[in-house]
Amino acid sequence: MKEAQLPTEQAPVAPTKSAKQSAPKGARALRKLAKQAGNSPAMGHNGGPTMVSRGPPTSVFRKHAYTLQELRDLGYGSLPFLYEEMADEQLIGTKLGRRTVVLAEHLDAWLASRPAVVSQYRRGW
Repeated sequence: MKEAQLPTEQAPVAPTKSAKQSAPKGARALRKLAKQAGNSPAMGHNGGPTMVSRGPPTSVFRKHAYTLQELRDLGYGSLPFLYEEMADEQLIGTKLGRRTVVLAEHLDAWLASRPAVVSQYRRGW
């Protein structure tokens, strides 16, 4: 009588979805993972991260120029307001290709020239 032989090799098993964890590809997938993790960055006008502080940065890594969209996102006013300030020659803009940028030194001068606010709270109307 022949003895039954046990197979020594096992048949290959197809990998399951849970066994295969590939890294997400693309910016949309990375933003989705960041949102799920709870540390979602603030989103700017073009879908990228935006600065959350108001005013020009005072650190060593200060930008030399700001686009009008960045100034809008920082809270300096709407695009029509910024263009109007440039038309009135209050704010000095510079063209870099298609983009209009404001140099940091011109931004500082424009902010210094803005009128001071006088509160009517304790004035007695």
